[in-house]
Amino acid sequence: MTILRFISLSIVFLVHIFMNRAFAQNVQDHVSITEKPDWVYPIKREAGEFELADELSVGWRIVSYQMKVDPDDGHYYRHFAMELNTSTAVEDQGLISVKFDPAFQSIEFHQLSIIRGGISKTVLDLDEFDLFRVETDRDKLIYNGELQLNYAIQDLRVGDIVEYAYSIKGQNPALKGTFFDSQSQEYTTPYQHLFSRVMVHKSLPVHRKNINNAVEGKESQIGDYRVFDVSVKNRKGSPLDSDMPDWHYSRPTIEISSAENWGEVGDLFAPYYVYKKPIPASIQTVIDEISAISNDPKIQAREALDYVQTNIRYLASEFGETGFIPRQPEVVLTRRFGDCKDVTFLLKVILQGLGIKSHPVLVDMDRHGGFVLSQPNHVAFDHILLRTLIDGEDYFMDATKDPQLGDIENYDQSAFQKGVLLDPEGSRLIDKEPTNYEWRKDIFYQFDLSKDISPVPFKTVETLYGGAADSSRSWLERDGISRFEKSYLNYYADRFPGVKQEKPFDISYDEAAAKMVIKTFFSVPKPWSLNDSKTMNTFYAGPYDLAGDMPSFQGGDRTTPFKISFPEKTKHVVEFLLDDDWNITTENEAFETDALKFTRDEHFEKNLYRETYTYLAKQDHIKPETFKETMSRIDDIRDDMGVTLQKPVPGSATDSNDNDLPNWVLHFWLSLILLGFVVYVERFRRSLRERNEARQVWQKT
Repeated sequence: MTILRFISLSIVFLVHIFMNRAFAQNVQDHVSITEKPDWVYPIKREAGEFELADELSVGWRIVSYQMKVDPDDGHYYRHFAMELNTSTAVEDQGLISVKFDPAFQSIEFHQLSIIRGGISKTVLDLDEFDLFRVETDRDKLIYNGELQLNYAIQDLRVGDIVEYAYSIKGQNPALKGTFFDSQSQEYTTPYQHLFSRVMVHKSLPVHRKNINNAVEGKESQIGDYRVFDVSVKNRKGSPLDSDMPDWHYSRPTIEISSAENWGEVGDLFAPYYVYKKPIPASIQTVIDEISAISNDPKIQAREALDYVQTNIRYLASEFGETGFIPRQPEVVLTRRFGDCKDVTFLLKVILQGLGIKSHPVLVDMDRHGGFVLSQPNHVAFDHILLRTLIDGEDYFMDATKDPQLGDIENYDQSAFQKGVLLDPEGSRLIDKEPTNYEWRKDIFYQFDLSKDISPVPFKTVETLYGGAADSSRSWLERDGISRFEKSYLNYYADRFPGVKQEKPFDISYDEAAAKMVIKTFFSVPKPWSLNDSKTMNTFYAGPYDLAGDMPSFQGGDRTTPFKISFPEKTKHVVEFLLDDDWNITTENEAFETDALKFTRDEHFEKNLYRETYTYLAKQDHIKPETFKETMSRIDDIRDDMGVTLQKPVPGSATDSNDNDLPNWVLHFWLSLILLGFVVYVERFRRSLRERNEARQVWQKT
């Protein structure tokens, strides 16, 4: 999709939102000032110094998260008190922001005070609030209708304590009384008192999970509610390692949910994808067109996926219930756009009309299979796919993607690893490994150095499979061949200054094998560069694409896993055509852990030298206990990666053609020098012995 088209669609869609779903931007319509709810456990700010935060910009005196859950409602209370020790803290924390969904939620503010010199001053004023439509994911064509309530605190100064409390009321009707809460008990900054309370109506199930030895707290009964209270005081802050996998829990955490297992989560959503009505004429027309192509269910399923990917564009308007419930397929087909739920449901109904069985699958494309480490819950997912069952084989289809390469056996089925299959007869957790291509990227570089000419011919062959091929084809179709070629030229110019494109790219596809081949033809005008002593010409080239797929080196120890790109499966060959003057010794290298595998194979024969590199990411992280050793090896690998060729500068002292002596002459003179040194040492030892003997005779006399 071009930028212009994206902007045009965004403008049209936003106009549609504001004209037809006009949530008035009036604070009083969504916000009120009330007393603290009776069910809330009151937390009082402690007097005196907060020593843990003395040297920090912000010190959190109170952090309180409390919630009350009923079968058809939810009430979420928040209470904070923060000490602002620097001007930076005043600037960073001087704006209070609260996000909510106006389709089913409202806000009640209970307190907003500034404590200065021990005196508390209320500054809560409804007229000072502002409302904004957020839409932080609009760059991904996702619109959820969230509003953000802002309050800019006036007359805030260094040393002030800001204390405020508010509630968000309302629950999405699509969730039918299900709930989930995850409460960490440690942060990067210290706190004086952390308190959490969860009150659950007795009619609802409760399941808790303790992660990393969190404080359990206590359970009690208040009226019709089971109550879980946790109180933790005076915890130091601790920094987090960077680049952790999204699924990793680094802090003590308590999670509480209405779901005991992932099957229960699936059972909540499975009924939303059941279509019992007669298939509308608009969808039946599509079914008939596909049936006319073939009666083979595998071909039909692949054609159905291609139809939806080609004809239904991705655009998500996830307001209220539509954040969890798909729109009816006939509506999606008429509108010709939808989110992942919408297009998945449409594809399911088309397959249903073809007599092909399928089920939606909830997945998390960032955490992959790591979401299962959480207590089962309804917010663990960011995407939905369709599992199609044909002749006992599973085929997973992502209807939101651009049209994909590959027949039913070879198209890329995504790398989600685990998902929750939605089945009205019993949902369940399933496994799915990435599509097993021999390589996802197979790169070939060749430099012709066989003649002492400039510029040096440089050609590449880039063979892409699955998702890598799909992405490059979409890029080419979006930008056009001129910009596509220009991007490659700029990429190589960063490595070989002055590189020129000699011929148009040769681009071909193997539709069935999900393969794209890109052949390029460049020349390097000044390949050789002088070394510091100006006696040697040097040329370097390396496996740049493979190096980009490997983890970047980071030294030091870690206590948490290190995130790496997954799945990656890259082969990169760097080849040189040489003249008769070269003689190159070769060696191979291999390195493998549970996270990755790297190999380098060197080959020299006659006038050809080739280095073949391979890299495979076996999982999405490096374990902390093997991180230091792995990073040390990666550092060594990167230092040795690539080929450096050197030849003497003509006329220099190292030029073998003009100045080097024959080997036999060098050996002869070295032998003479060594022999002379031995004779000299022996004569010196004899003279020393004679003098000692003479001295002994004199002493006796």
